[in-house]
Amino acid sequence: LGNAWELADWAELTLDLAIVGVDRCGSTSLRRNLERHPEIQFSEQDYDYFFGTVAQHRILPLRRHVEHFNSRWEGTAPRIR
Repeated sequence: LGNAWELADWAELTLDLAIVGVDRCGSTSLRRNLERHPEIQFSEQDYDYFFGTVAQHRILPLRRHVEHFNSRWEGTAPRIR
């Protein structure tokens, strides 16, 4: 038998917006301008590979991946709603 992992729902991600772009499309410029706003925050890395590697090809994400993603935002400034 294989391993079984608990699934989560995409709605459980503490994410309001994702900026997605390809090389030289202006996403870095957009990020730099949005970072000026005190109520908008980004992940610490310039690029967050959560959707490109961890959650890629999944209908539902694994609960442990969602918990790890959300833990990166604990204790940060309030988000825009």
